[in-house]
Amino acid sequence: MPAPGFPTSFNCAIAARGTSSNPKQVVELSVITAWRWRVYGLRVPVNTLVMGLIHLWGERSAKIRRGLSRLLAAGPVVTALRLARWAIPLVLAGALILQFTNIGWEEIWQSRPSSPVFYLLAILPFFVQPVADLVIYRRLWKVGKTLRLSILLRKRQLNAIMLDYSGEAYLFHWAQRAVVAPTSTLLHTIKDSNILSAAAGMATAILVLCLLIQVGDVRPLDYFSSSPNARLAAAVGAFPVALAVILTCGGSWVTTLKRSQVVWLFGVHLGRSMIALVIQFAAWFTSGALPSATHCLYFVALSVLVSRLPLLPHRNLIFAGSALAAAQSLELHTQSVAAVLVFTTAVNDILGFLLVSIPWLLSRSSPLLVSRLGNVATSSQH
Repeated sequence: MPAPGFPTSFNCAIAARGTSSNPKQVVELSVITAWRWRVYGLRVPVNTLVMGLIHLWGERSAKIRRGLSRLLAAGPVVTALRLARWAIPLVLAGALILQFTNIGWEEIWQSRPSSPVFYLLAILPFFVQPVADLVIYRRLWKVGKTLRLSILLRKRQLNAIMLDYSGEAYLFHWAQRAVVAPTSTLLHTIKDSNILSAAAGMATAILVLCLLIQVGDVRPLDYFSSSPNARLAAAVGAFPVALAVILTCGGSWVTTLKRSQVVWLFGVHLGRSMIALVIQFAAWFTSGALPSATHCLYFVALSVLVSRLPLLPHRNLIFAGSALAAAQSLELHTQSVAAVLVFTTAVNDILGFLLVSIPWLLSRSSPLLVSRLGNVATSSQH
């Protein structure tokens, strides 16, 4: 279905995404399709409004649309995106390895956590969001076991190693083929789930801030009175909450979901965020790397803050570098903190490789292998 008011390249990208069976193409087009999810289904879509304003410029509008189309289809742009996809994690990983090397790998190994509970808790966060998404989409799309956990694990992995919404692009591509529902319903569900997830994440961040105010040396009022950008930061932080309120109160004007479904959906995301919060706190507490529960809460708050950064892949590497710098600033036992960060980062990448990347590669290569074996058997008979 073409996106109204978009240049031809946008509609071609959407059509290619709907017909392509190549997940790589789906991922590369995710940046384009993310625009459509954010506005699809509104009675006066934002994209149509923007293009209408451009049309007021008269003849300039055609030049602008043609220029935008050429830019999106240009080879250098696609090449730059592909280079950034590999360059960003390499730079982050290189800087992190340099920091660990300065601390000393032998010291990090000797400072590893001794509690087996920590290692169990370090594995659980990988599955929290996919399981919550499984509950959400099975109920809203009424697909039952047709939607497997592996699909949501792939969605998580794509969002983790690629740009935000690349996982949603893959999920929408899968749903178009497997779910009997209108395209608008699929888009609305994914859009609304992401908005409510962001609102739940912000509510969790506010809860962590309140806890830090009670037990730590955190004074947000001093920050708001001294920082010139404090009001802007507060407005940006409140934006997802405002969108959630609009979804709840707007009804059929902004979503195809019932109000009860919106409330249930927000409750699931809030519960998922709270579970992830408790697991992170327990993991830091049982690791023995931090001297008190207050310090554990500081690092949990840092993790929540990094998770709210938009459009950034490999947030686990960003958090690891930030947490290591925080440990040095707070004069903590840096070797113990580094040991926790090395293990949690490695576990996240290893689980993604073993449970997502390898099975996904085998599932795509096995039909080709069977076809080649069949051709070999046929030729041998002749």
